[in-house]
Amino acid sequence: MKQRADPSNNCADVGPVVPKHYVLEAGGIANVRTTVLSPKLRIHQRKDFGRWRDPVNGARPQQTVLYPRLKGPREFAQAESRGERPMYAYFDIEPSIKNYWEQRFIVEIHDEEGDAWAIPDCFAIGFDESSAWIEGKVDGRLVVASDGRTSIERGLTEKLTAKLSRIQSAFEEAGYTYVVFNESWAKHPIIAANVDMIVHAARDLVLDPFVPFALGQLLDRPDLTIGDCAMPFADRACPEEWVILAMAKGIVSIDLTAPIGRGSKVSRPGRPFWANDTRGL
Repeated sequence: MKQRADPSNNCADVGPVVPKHYVLEAGGIANVRTTVLSPKLRIHQRKDFGRWRDPVNGARPQQTVLYPRLKGPREFAQAESRGERPMYAYFDIEPSIKNYWEQRFIVEIHDEEGDAWAIPDCFAIGFDESSAWIEGKVDGRLVVASDGRTSIERGLTEKLTAKLSRIQSAFEEAGYTYVVFNESWAKHPIIAANVDMIVHAARDLVLDPFVPFALGQLLDRPDLTIGDCAMPFADRACPEEWVILAMAKGIVSIDLTAPIGRGSKVSRPGRPFWANDTRGL
């Protein structure tokens, strides 16, 4: 018996390049909000602002990771790969980032090269109220030599670079920001260890009003270090921990490029990385 068409599953607002199962799984086009950012670019989100896909589902060949978020609702970020987990951990403790959400938008572009679509890894907003769609990529590709030997070389494949550039150009022309985050930076052993230290402090300690007050009196000083900032907390069991906690709470910024110690540089938080062209590929 032929089934009647369900008008709620009409995908007319979503271009044919986008797999229709995403709309159907959302409950039909009535549950999809489409925003036209330019003639070349439109974005789609579920009206409940849910994820378009749940990568941690046991069906993927690569290792996926559930990461308990610090920012926003107390839920798990779903990382599509081991490379994404350090990226989300960094977003959680980066003091310039107010919040982030993964897998929330489908991007659809129509340009001179044709039609394309993608689901950026996440959308983030900064404390300066700027925002960006972010795609994380490891700065490396597998190369197979003529003799069959394999090696890893820096950079992305030509095909992937071309697609990411198309999306980035479409956002830029529309007046919005789309960046490719270098996951290799977040995976570096020193960066990752520092981030994990800050994450643990944020999970173990409870911020009290004295911490932002005391640090606020110091942050305009030049060449400030963790040792300097820890002095107001000298009567506590581990004074440095409170400075480290303050980074996760958006109060201070600590240099992550060297192992965190009493000599680590401390400053006021700056603008998010997407506003400064850092951490990208």
